[in-house]
Amino acid sequence: LARFDQNYNRKSANGKLDDFAELYAGDDYVDQVTVSSYNRCGTSPSHTKAHSFAEEFRPAYKKLSTITSKPIGVAETATTNNCGVSRIQWYKEMLDAIKNEFVRVEHVTFFFERIPPGFASNTHEINWQLSKKERPEFAALIEEFRAGGLAKQHGGATTMGTITKAPKAATK
Repeated sequence: LARFDQNYNRKSANGKLDDFAELYAGDDYVDQVTVSSYNRCGTSPSHTKAHSFAEEFRPAYKKLSTITSKPIGVAETATTNNCGVSRIQWYKEMLDAIKNEFVRVEHVTFFFERIPPGFASNTHEINWQLSKKERPEFAALIEEFRAGGLAKQHGGATTMGTITKAPKAATK
């Protein structure tokens, strides 16, 4: 049986947070709401400051938390390694934030691609890919996160680049 997500960008093209409630299809039609959130530092003249996942995701998460009790997910996320950003540290802080602050997040999809200039309002290539050195470090982060009892396999199989938190136990 298909599950349906309603995905929002953390900010619209004009840099503002959309009125998610106005755009929401409703709990009868949506199984999960998701937000895409990236650190785009160094990809264009308008992206010159590094942002943590929490800093970028928090406003959208708070808004979604007020309009639905459905699970919240991260549709896509990634960081450049521009502007002095350590990708591994950025992802570690992201997973810590999901565990400690964004407790309703049940699904995360990582976006590991290269985007040529001009394809995503970028003047420079965006390299979301992990380097050969970063891949085992990233894998260790995911292993550590899952060992904390927060992850489960999605649909019976683990999807490359995707983690899903285990559902909370039902209370009596």
